[in-house]
Amino acid sequence: MPSSKAQELKCDALRPPLSSRSAYRNRGNRCEGLYVADVGSRSIDFISYTVGSVRYDLNFKSPLKVSVLGKSPSVNVRAVAVTPKTYYRMDTFVKHGVALVWPVMDVLLPEHLTDNRIGIIGWTGAESTKVFVPVKVTTEGATAATPAMDHVTLLAQTSFDADSYQVALGGRSASYRVGARIEL
Repeated sequence: MPSSKAQELKCDALRPPLSSRSAYRNRGNRCEGLYVADVGSRSIDFISYTVGSVRYDLNFKSPLKVSVLGKSPSVNVRAVAVTPKTYYRMDTFVKHGVALVWPVMDVLLPEHLTDNRIGIIGWTGAESTKVFVPVKVTTEGATAATPAMDHVTLLAQTSFDADSYQVALGGRSASYRVGARIEL
């Protein structure tokens, strides 16, 4: 995750793909790009926690605006590819009350990473004590096309096959089949 000391953005040391213009690197206000993944361990990761739907159209080439909910002064934000074997990541920090302007022309457009292929999540705290924070993504300049904010979506991804999962929230617990919509 990038470091925010004195507004300095330091990107993680991810292995870049050979001869790719879209390799993970510092892109000004964020670290973003493709990388080569070291796979092999079993994991379950939260990869998207958003208010409303993430909707954008690469054909319009409009930058995205990312904002965070809550009162934290600064929130870590990460976007990842949700499609298997697509190793893409964007890391940054977003300050409370300030939206990140995320250009689609650098990586998303050249790599055809459409809105259904990206998850985005925010969190505060250290790696071992993360508190997840919902993220809102809109298209810069959007007015009537702003996504509905009537729901929160949490997306998890496993590195192994799973048929079902269990969710516990507020003292309630239930099992669900993979892909089922949860209403809590």
